[in-house]
Amino acid sequence: MRFRKRHAELVYHCALSDLKRDSDQAYLGMLWWVLDPLIYLCTFYLIFEVIMQRGGPGFIHFLLTGLVFWRWFDSTVRLSAFSIKKYQGIISQVYLPKLLLPLITVTGNLMKFSLVLVLFALFLTLSGHPPGSSWLAIPLLLLVQFVLVLGASLLVAAIIPLIPDLMQLVNYGMTLMFFMSGIFFDLNSVDEPLRSVLYFNPMAVMLSAWRDLLLEASIPPLAQLGYVLAFGLVLGAVGAWLLNRFDLHYPRLVN
Repeated sequence: MRFRKRHAELVYHCALSDLKRDSDQAYLGMLWWVLDPLIYLCTFYLIFEVIMQRGGPGFIHFLLTGLVFWRWFDSTVRLSAFSIKKYQGIISQVYLPKLLLPLITVTGNLMKFSLVLVLFALFLTLSGHPPGSSWLAIPLLLLVQFVLVLGASLLVAAIIPLIPDLMQLVNYGMTLMFFMSGIFFDLNSVDEPLRSVLYFNPMAVMLSAWRDLLLEASIPPLAQLGYVLAFGLVLGAVGAWLLNRFDLHYPRLVN
């Protein structure tokens, strides 16, 4: 499928429509875009900092940086797994390239994450980590993680309608990645060779890169970012191929 301007406009307007519908269905509306990640972050802070008394000085920034960027990846991939089924009523009546459906989910989640990112940047600024020259690299890291998020989302969106039972493996895999991404601990404190094994996880690389950039004011290794970028591109290429290969079969599979 050749991606055209009208496809981009369709994805954008559908994502906006979905966000508006979701906000209209809740009493607090768009306020939940902020409250949801805030409650999520506060829950883990309460468990690890207050109850378990883990961490020490700077742990709150370390923890929140990991959780903010993990949340973007995790929520988008899980929602994208059901993006084709979500629009089954439409695709059963009119033809719509199935590749566009996970793109709607990815775009909508990116819009919500953008708001969270602005608030998180404000938090860092007010709590002792103001913007510096290293922040100029933020667009690069956003691009790399976006490619990873998009690639993983396309792959799960393509596979789950074909083999629904794999959603259980996706859930277990995401949980395993969550605990192996170094959200609660510094991967550099892990001895070799286990440390190198953990860094095969692309989200472990991304979270380490975000902490280097935002908390240590240093530019993360470009070679590691290149690995994540390549990983995301491979996932996306496989996912896009499957979505195009089974394009006409999905309406029957999800009904």
